[in-house]
Formats: sequence, structure tokens, C-alpha cells
Amino acid sequence: MLFRSDRLADLKVQTRQELDQEVSKFNRLISDLAQLQLRIQDRVGKQPPNDLYDERDRMINEIAELVDVSRNEFVQDGFGLSMASGSLSLGDVAPQIQVTTDADGKLQLQIGSQGRAILPRSGRIAALLETHNETIPEFQDRMRSLAGDVIRNFNQIHSQGIGSAGSFTMLVASNRVKDPTVPLATAGLPFDFSAGDLFVTV
Repeated sequence: MLFRSDRLADLKVQTRQELDQEVSKFNRLISDLAQLQLRIQDRVGKQPPNDLYDERDRMINEIAELVDVSRNEFVQDGFGLSMASGSLSLGDVAPQIQVTTDADGKLQLQIGSQGRAILPRSGRIAALLETHNETIPEFQDRMRSLAGDVIRNFNQIHSQGIGSAGSFTMLVASNRVKDPTVPLATAGLPFDFSAGDLFVTV
């Protein structure tokens, strides 16, 4: 249990590192694409920039692997690009995003250091966000719940009956009761038990 829990914690750290790498790649691609678009606009009307069009399509496909992309051919001289559910648009200056952590410890993306949060719906960046914020914590909760059940059942079994070595000469409890003067059923123990007989031999 402990080993697998540690592995999940390590996986969460690894997911954050991979997300940082993918966000850096996204920022680089967006910057390169903005510069490429300026070169295309400079050549429009002079010489058909078919080679640049091909390069732009290739870069858009790379970006689409990271976040959801929507292309608009009716703006910016025949080209426009919105990303992350339309919360990002490509202009003369490419938007840059960064990874931050909210009050609940979840990762989120925002534009710049003080910008608004954005939420991609698909692509590797969206998948990494979901893995870090939802999938891994869900498995951690399941493991904690399972470990708690095992501990409670184990304690409950050992709280009743006599072991293979025979009668006890001393018993030490690991779970405190809230009040030793009240019946055990209302003493605040972390597990249920049934009534029985206690024999003390002197």
C-alpha cells in the first residue's frame, strides 16, 4: 500500500514536469507561428507563399496535438486561429501561457503571470491536466479508503478472541477511547464490534 501510494505521488510530480515541457513547446510553437504569419502577410500580393503555407499547416497540426484548435479563414488577411476553447487567439504578438497552482493544489493554465485562467478541452496538455488534477487524486482517495478499511477490519478481528498463543497476560490498545467511563459502543472507536463476554483470570 505504502509503495503504491508513493508511486502515485511520484507520478503526480512526473505529470507536472511533463506538463511544463508541453507548455514550453506550445509557447515556442505559437511564437514561431506568429512570426511565420508576418512573413506570409509580407509576401501576399508579391509571390504566392505556398512554401510558407505548408509550413504554417505543419505547425498548426503540431499545436493541435497539444490543445484544441479552431481555424478561421475570414480574419487577419484570410487566416485566424483560436485555441483552448476559444480563450486564446493568435495575433501579431503570440500569447504565452504558464502553469500555476490554485488554492486546492490543482494545476491550471493562465495567460502570462497575472492573466486569466484558460482550459483546453483536448490535446496532450488537457490530458496531463486531467491526469494531475482528477485521475491521480481519485486513485489516491481509493487507496486511502481501501487502506482504512483494511486497518479497521484488521483491528476489529484482533480486538476479539484469543490468539494462537493462548490467553493474554497484557493488552495494549493503539486506539484511544474518548471516555473510558462510558460503554465501548459509545467510546468513539474507529470500528464496529458486537457485544460479548470478557473473562479475566487471576
